[in-house]
Amino acid sequence: MLAASGKLDGSHAAGALGTFALRVRIADARTTVTLRRRTGDDPIETPARQASDDRDDGVVGAVLDQALARHASDVLFSPGLRPRLRVDGIWIDADAPGVASAEIERAFARRLSDARRRLLDETGSVDLAFGRNDAAGMEVRFRVSLFRQHTGVAAALRPLWTALESLDDLNLPATLLPMVGVSHGLVLVTGATGSGKSTTLAALLEWLNGARACHIVTLEDPIEYVFRPRRAVIHQREIGTHVDSFASGLRAALRGSPDVILVGEMRDRETIRLALTAAETGHLVMSTLHSGTATMAVDRIVDAFDDAEKLEVRQQLATALRYVIAQQLITAADGQRIPALELLTVTPAVAAQIREGRTHLLGAQMELEAGERMVTMERALAELVRTGRIDRQVALEATQRPDEVRRLLAAVGIR
Repeated sequence: MLAASGKLDGSHAAGALGTFALRVRIADARTTVTLRRRTGDDPIETPARQASDDRDDGVVGAVLDQALARHASDVLFSPGLRPRLRVDGIWIDADAPGVASAEIERAFARRLSDARRRLLDETGSVDLAFGRNDAAGMEVRFRVSLFRQHTGVAAALRPLWTALESLDDLNLPATLLPMVGVSHGLVLVTGATGSGKSTTLAALLEWLNGARACHIVTLEDPIEYVFRPRRAVIHQREIGTHVDSFASGLRAALRGSPDVILVGEMRDRETIRLALTAAETGHLVMSTLHSGTATMAVDRIVDAFDDAEKLEVRQQLATALRYVIAQQLITAADGQRIPALELLTVTPAVAAQIREGRTHLLGAQMELEAGERMVTMERALAELVRTGRIDRQVALEATQRPDEVRRLLAAVGIR
C-alpha cells in the first residue's frame, strides 16, 4: 500500500512505552515518519480503516459509489462478469464493465493486514472491512468476503452505514429494549445471512450506549459498526487484528471487567461454552446464530456438544438464556424491506422445557404465553398484513407454516 499510494496510517505497540499512532508519507523523494503516543480518547485505527479515503479503485471504486448512491444492500464482484448490486432485495447489473480477477484482488487485498493476507493465501477466503465516503462525505463501512473460486478471486460486500440507526428507524419494536436492561444472561439474534442480525444488535447496543454507564466489549469478525462512546465505555476488538479468535477474545474480555460482551457469532463449541459461562457469572452477553427459528437456535447450541455434555449444556442454557430473536427481512407494500421478528422470552416454563430437552414444545409454549414478549413468526407476519405493511401473499411465502398464517388472518377477517 505504501509503495502504491505514498502513504500509510496505522499504529505501533512499543511495550511498556504504550501504543503510538504511526503516519508515513512519501513525497518529493522524501520519506516522513511521525509517531504520536495514543491517549485513551484516540480512536484505534485498524488495517480495516486505513483505506477509508482511497479513491483509486478503478471500476471497483466506481461500482461502490453506485452502491452507495442507490443504497444497495449487497455488491458482488465476479471475474469476467458485470458487477451486481442488490437494491430493494433484487439483483441488478451495475453500470460498469466486467472486472478481471486481478483487479478485484488488487482492490481488496491491499487493504488486508499481514495476518489476513496469510489467511487468504492459506485458506482461500478472508473477511475484512473498510470505510469509504459517500457523495455527501459520510463514511460508510463495507463488510467484505474475499474468496478464491474456479474463475479467480471474487468478492461479496455489504455496505454498513456508520450513522447508527435507532430501533424506530429500523422498524423494530420498543419491546426489544428490556433485552438490554437485564444485568446478566444471554441474548441471541438469529436468522439467515442478510436478515439484519448485526444491525439489530448494533441498534440495541447504541441505545444502551446512551442510556447506561457501563463497559461494553465487542468481538467482531470484522468490526462492522463503529461506536462512539457516550455514557458507556466501548472497546471494539476485531478477530484476526486485535485477537486470534472469538474464544480467546472472550477469555481476555472476562479479565477486563466488562458489563456487556458482544460476540459477533457463536461459531464453535468453545465460544459457546465461554459465552454461557460469562452469561452465568454476571455479564450480559449478546450474540448471533444462523438459524431460522428461536427453537432451532436452542437446538443448534445443544447439538454443538457431544451427547455426554448435552445435559450440562441444557442446564446452563436454561439458566443463562434470556431472549431469542429470530429475524427475517420482508419486502413491504411500499417496496422497502422491513423486519419480521419472532421473539422467545425464557420464562420459567420455557426454561424447564430447555432443561428437560423438550424444545419441540417451545412453539406451543410461545402460543400459550403469546403477547409482547412472546411472538411466533406466524403472528408477526399476520400482524404486518393486518396493519397493511405487507401483502398477504408475501406473508405466506415467508413462513414455514402458511396454514397457521391463514388461520390467524381469517380470525381478523382477512382471507
